[in-house]
Amino acid sequence: MSRKVFVFHSAFSPDVLAETLRRNIDAEQWTFFSFSGYKGCNAILGEGDQDSFWLRKRPSLFSRNDFAPQFYARLSPEAGGTRIEGYFEMRKRIKLFMRLWLLIVTIIGIPIFILSLSDYLHHSSNANNDNWVGIIVPLALVAWGFILPGIGRLIGRGDERLIREFIQNTLAARAEESAGIKP
Repeated sequence: MSRKVFVFHSAFSPDVLAETLRRNIDAEQWTFFSFSGYKGCNAILGEGDQDSFWLRKRPSLFSRNDFAPQFYARLSPEAGGTRIEGYFEMRKRIKLFMRLWLLIVTIIGIPIFILSLSDYLHHSSNANNDNWVGIIVPLALVAWGFILPGIGRLIGRGDERLIREFIQNTLAARAEESAGIKP
């Protein structure tokens, strides 16, 4: 599947760019004594070095969106600065959790769905008026596994804009957008 690749050109060398990033982002270190749950006060959390980095918006006390996209980028030196090539994607551990959720719900839900539907259609002696629960709930849980991340991505569109502006303003980068495949 192709995804949108964002390309930026910065006047900073990779070393200067990595140091500028370190000064302007906070590491994702959890702390109890913070409204966001993370140490520091910068608007962007992330990590990086001279070759790559990732960024995400700092969550606030009342708005935590684990499905919001992160920006993953590679750095490469070019004449007059650094090329930043990256893409937005849901956090890897959240993607893994959702895949496991869908797998478990499907494995458990299919037999329940089939037995409940069979009982309902054949009006067997084991059937009662609660067969609809065994029909609706497995379908709803699978649907929720697709709907919830979609809602999170929709809400997280503002995070993408914030991160792109951060890259342009903080790293003295100009944007060049193009559709492509994961870098």
